[in-house]
Amino acid sequence: MAAKKNILHMPEKILLFGSWNSFPGMNPFSVDLPDGTKRIEGSVVIIKSTSRGSVKAETPKAFISRTLLAKEHWNDVLACGCNDDLEMIVSNKRVVRKDVLRDNIELVPPFSFPGKLLAILFKRFEWCNGAAEKGLVIYCVEQHEDNIEALQKILVELAHLNNLQPAFLDWIESANHFYNKYS
Repeated sequence: MAAKKNILHMPEKILLFGSWNSFPGMNPFSVDLPDGTKRIEGSVVIIKSTSRGSVKAETPKAFISRTLLAKEHWNDVLACGCNDDLEMIVSNKRVVRKDVLRDNIELVPPFSFPGKLLAILFKRFEWCNGAAEKGLVIYCVEQHEDNIEALQKILVELAHLNNLQPAFLDWIESANHFYNKYS
């Protein structure tokens, strides 16, 4: 008989940007990558842009360790990027180029999803000294097939506009793995 998973002992391995209701296909405690190469098992930290909606009402089971509001808990969100157990960032955010390239990762918090993601990735890069094995899986479940490619391009452009070091740009592209649900 398999042991029952207990949220109290599950490390925080997934950051989820958005409302749980946007991710009906995700299973408690694990996410399978679309290409079948990996299963990530652990608890989830939800990052919300607004305080609208009840997390308790939308949470299926108790595998969400906590919910952070980006505007109120930005330092805690950044600290999640320095979690040694973190493996994946999931989002349902549509990536739109308009106004994103004005974003600054020094804002508390940056105003766009790519800005927030870039700030977390940069914090992680600094924390791990650019170790390739500390790269993350970035998984977009938004409905548009080209969303992940657009996100990658915007992250690189935004990194240039924020004058981030070339070693970080290399780390984004080589240590992190980008997927969408169509991969």
